Formats: sequence, structure tokens, C-alpha cells
Amino acid sequence: MTPTITLIDTTRLKPNPNNPRKDIGDITALADSIRAHGIQQELVVTPITDSTDYRVVIGHRRLAASQQAGLAQVPCRIMELSPKDERELMVIENTQRHDLTPIEEADAYQGLLDLGSSIENMAEKTGRSTDFVRRRLKIAGIPRLTRALAKDFNQLSLSDLDVLAEFQGDETAQQELARQAGTNNWGWTVRKAREERKGTAWMNKALDYLHRAGLKTCQAPSNWWNDAPEGYQYSTCITNIQNTSFEKQWQKLIGSKPNIDAIIGLDETDHRAIVYERIPQDQIDNANRAKQAEKQRRAYAREQTKKARELHDASQALRAEWIHKTQNTWKKPMMQQALLHLVDGEILGNDEYRFPAGSGDINWSDKTIAAYNRMTTPLPITGKDPDNGIWHITTGKNLDELRRRARTGNTRQLQLILILLARREADINPGGMDQQKPAGQPATHQRLLPSPRTARIQAQRRGNTGARRQSHRGHEGRRRP
Repeated sequence: MTPTITLIDTTRLKPNPNNPRKDIGDITALADSIRAHGIQQELVVTPITDSTDYRVVIGHRRLAASQQAGLAQVPCRIMELSPKDERELMVIENTQRHDLTPIEEADAYQGLLDLGSSIENMAEKTGRSTDFVRRRLKIAGIPRLTRALAKDFNQLSLSDLDVLAEFQGDETAQQELARQAGTNNWGWTVRKAREERKGTAWMNKALDYLHRAGLKTCQAPSNWWNDAPEGYQYSTCITNIQNTSFEKQWQKLIGSKPNIDAIIGLDETDHRAIVYERIPQDQIDNANRAKQAEKQRRAYAREQTKKARELHDASQALRAEWIHKTQNTWKKPMMQQALLHLVDGEILGNDEYRFPAGSGDINWSDKTIAAYNRMTTPLPITGKDPDNGIWHITTGKNLDELRRRARTGNTRQLQLILILLARREADINPGGMDQQKPAGQPATHQRLLPSPRTARIQAQRRGNTGARRQSHRGHEGRRRP
């Protein structure tokens, strides 16, 4: 076979569909050089069967640059090549120039392998090691559908391609990895896929052992730590966390419990086996008795609640009926006494450590006691003393004394008024002191007590009245015989 060199029209030269290099790149500079100096190296072409055209074997970039430079003909070396020789020549040419991406080189080796070349022959022809060729062939096995899912598959690094090839046979994992290739989620997705593969392998071995050992199994419930099969209780959960097979962990368990009667709940999604141990019959009987006792207790409680509700409703109806029928016959002294009792219960109550609910401030009771102490004879405890365990002045001692004052002697009404005033003082918010009160709405104290001016006028009037009475008594004495 003697190669010949001749000028061939560029229109008769066809790109080779099996060219390993899929992207010829930027040819602007090369076109400028050819336009100025011509082509310095001929193209290698081979005749196309049943055609006058030729297929390019070496020189795809030069052909494209020549067409861009406007050349009508280019020098070509014509060689009669078999499909295998044609591919070998393209692979050798491109690998020597380092023009191929990893996936382009891998596909080129796969093409030669399909035409009958051996790994050893390809390694010898390209100057690569057999391990290198095998690694590239493994990458070439990545399916076209998976490749299409990557953002820019041809530009992936060799290490990324190796990871994708690692999951050959696991279509779901491989396709998800292809989607995440070149993104910030790549590392996390790889770790997750490897953990899933490891867990699946562990679970498959566990299932095989369970079948061989004839152990009872069931589907693990979603709430597997609480929802055990009937008659069983949760014992332990066996997983691959310690890189130990299910068989070894099970043998260790039965070593400590040789008579264990268990059923294995399988969770294949999360790769774990839950051991449920049969509950002893006496424990079941005790549990059933406890459930029955609890059921009876609740039934009794419901019955008592029902009776209490009936009593409440009946007594409430009786009270309402009595008040409705007798309220028009109540006398003033009786209503005054009732009012005192109602006010007493409303503002004092009977709790040992607090008043009935006030403004909601946790220190409201202390504020009330402090205000009361400012208005009248102070109660026994006037201030907090944390060193001696007095954290609040609303103590049992103070409340007992306050209730004694309000419930004994002749000053009951006065004490209740003082407590009401102290409660209102405790409700005053310092933050609202600069807000002007609307006209016509006097303060609580002004509604309950006379103003200082009014008090002076009333005292003066009482003094004048007393003087007139004394003068009148004197005149009467002088008129007496």
C-alpha cells in the first residue's frame, strides 16, 4: 500500500464520525496562519466506499481552518485503511497530541475494542499502560442517558468520571450523581451514594443470613421503637454503624440470651433490623390486669365526674332560683353584709402565698403589699431579704395579718377600702404617667376620697358647726334661771 499525496477539493472531504475529538475548538489563529503561509502538513484521508469523496482520518482542525481561510483545495495523503486501522490511527494521533478529554479518549478505546482490538494491543499502539486503558474503558461504559443528565459531561474531570463509573449497574445512584456533577452538592451526593451502597450490601447479606437461619421476620413499623408486633416488645436495633455484619451481631446477642424467642423487623430503606423479643406470659397477664384496673378507674372517675356535674348543675339552679325569687325582699343591712363578704373574697381570697389574680404582673402582689404599707400601719414584713430566704413580701405572715385586720374589729370597711386602693396603686404603670387623662375622668382616689381642698373646707365647716353648737349651749345656760 503506497500512500499518494494530491490536492483534493475541500467539498469532497468529509469529517470522520468516529473522530475521538468531538470539539475542534477555536481555529481562528490556525486559519490566519494557513491564509498567510498555506498548509504545512497534509491531511490523511481514506476513500469512502461507493463514492468519489474522502473521509478525514487526521487533520480535522486543518480542514475546518482551510475552509474558513477560503481555500478551495488542500493537500491530502490518501490511504486505504480498514475501519480498525482507521480508528487506531485517529486514537494514536490524538493521544500523542494530548488533544482528547478523558471521556473522548475512553470512547475511542471502546470503539477499538468493539472492532476487535485487545487491551494489550491498544496499550502498545498508544504507549499507555494496560491499567490506563482499562480505566478508560470503564469510563466509556457510562450510558448515554446518564451523560445527558450532566450539565457539561465532556468537561468533567477524570476523578468525577471515575466516580460515575464506580456506580455502573446502579442506574438511580449514577443518574443522580450525573445531575450533581460539577455542582456544590457533588461531594455530599458522592458520600450519600457510597453510604447507601454500603448499607444496601449489608442489608442484602443480613436478608440472606435470616433466610438461611430460618429466623422469623416482619416488616418494621414506622414507629419501630414503640409499635412492636402483638405479644412482643422492643429489644434492640442492629445496624451497620460498627461495620459489623448482622450475623456477627446476632450471634453475640444469642450468646447473652441463648433462649431468646424473637421476631426480626426489617427496615430495608434505612438498612436496619429491629429485634422484638416475646413478652413472658406472666408479664402479659400483669399488663392486662393493669389495663383492666386502669379502665375501671377511668370508668369510676367518669361516673364521679358525672355525679359532680349533676350536683353542680342542680345547686347552681337552686341558687339562681333563690336569688331570683328573693332579691326584691332583701333589706339594706343584709345587702351591706353580703357586699362586705363578696368584696373580701374578691380582693383577699384564702390562698397562703398570693392574692386572687391581679394585673398579671408576677410582682403584683408585692406591689399591693408595699402600697398598703405606705398608706397605713405596715405589716410585719416590709421588705425583701434574700439572705434570709425572703424573696417576696407577699408572705403567709403578711397575708394572715392583713386578713385579720380586714375580718375582725370595727374597721372592716376601712381595711377593705385600703386594700382596694393598694390594688389600684399596684396597677398603675409608671410608663403611662406622662399620658394626660381625658377630661371628666377623675382618678380612682379622687372618686373615692375628697380632694385636699374639699377636705379642708369640710373640716372648717365641721369646726364652725361645733363652735356654733357650743355657743348655743352657752346662751341656753345663761338664760336658765
